Amino acid sequence: MSDGSELKGTLCPEMLARPPLLGKTLAASRHHAVLGFPTTNHDWHLYTALSLPFGASASVFSFNKIALALLHIMIHKFLAIGIDFYDDFTLFEFQPAASLLDKVLMRLLSILGWLFATEGKKFVPFSPSVISLGVSLGLKDIWTRVVAVGNKPGRLEKIAEMLKAVIASDHASKSQLASLHGLVNFAGGYTLGYQLKPTARMLALALSRASPGTTADLRSSCEVALTSIALVEAYAVAIMLFALRGMLTGRSILAFIDNAANETAIWYERVASSANPSDLPSRDAVAEACRRFGCEDKGDVAITAEMQRFLTSRLYVPELGAAIAEAVRAEADLWKDLTPA
Repeated sequence: MSDGSELKGTLCPEMLARPPLLGKTLAASRHHAVLGFPTTNHDWHLYTALSLPFGASASVFSFNKIALALLHIMIHKFLAIGIDFYDDFTLFEFQPAASLLDKVLMRLLSILGWLFATEGKKFVPFSPSVISLGVSLGLKDIWTRVVAVGNKPGRLEKIAEMLKAVIASDHASKSQLASLHGLVNFAGGYTLGYQLKPTARMLALALSRASPGTTADLRSSCEVALTSIALVEAYAVAIMLFALRGMLTGRSILAFIDNAANETAIWYERVASSANPSDLPSRDAVAEACRRFGCEDKGDVAITAEMQRFLTSRLYVPELGAAIAEAVRAEADLWKDLTPA
């Protein structure tokens, strides 16, 4: 625990069977809440808030304090496992007790005079998959220490359609760009990855202009968002590690990566593009790369069927790897000698 102490005891018999962990989001209504305020006589006056006083002094801070007070009661009085964001409470419980906890917490809000969703898309029972703030958490493999994280269903498809509309249009409206920016911004982050962050920044830049429109940079950024460049760059690292697996045992690896999504996904430190030897060739600036790093351009390398089998084989044969590398070098040298300067 935070004070260094340890709690030990016998595991509950129900837990030995590894019951499913379930989750749900309990959404309190932000348009109707009963709030209590103490008086100088130590009495309480109750007020019904028909709308939140956003715009008043410290209104957001005050509302968060009230929401945290509710969460405190849920956790300390009823032993709930949960977090909150404003008036959305994301709760977790194992299957044997989930139904009872659901009834208890809804009764708690009712007693305190808080309205909450009881039907529609905002009202969902405890289930193996919970959506919180647009993020879907799959809990079915929790006992194997796996949580499946993704955007809520339909979000990425909606973003893709809006990106295509911006690419196809010469005069995207400000409302169109603002709506897309909000969706793109929420669809990325530390948990979901940073693939869409460059597009979000470009959309924000477009919105800052008096007349947004669709510039070449904005169109290009939207196209990159559709192609998922981060997956391509991650594949380059993965295939090299796989191909060289017989040579890397016990060795440290220096990988040059300038993609923010991959830095988080595969836990590498960031290297700026200017310090990445492979960045210039990828931008068709081979001559500049050779001057900067003292390299020699020996042309493209043809990927043969034998090389493809070697790269994707489950078995690593060091002799075959060395033979292929030597053949590639010999072919490059021969091609260079036969090519006129």
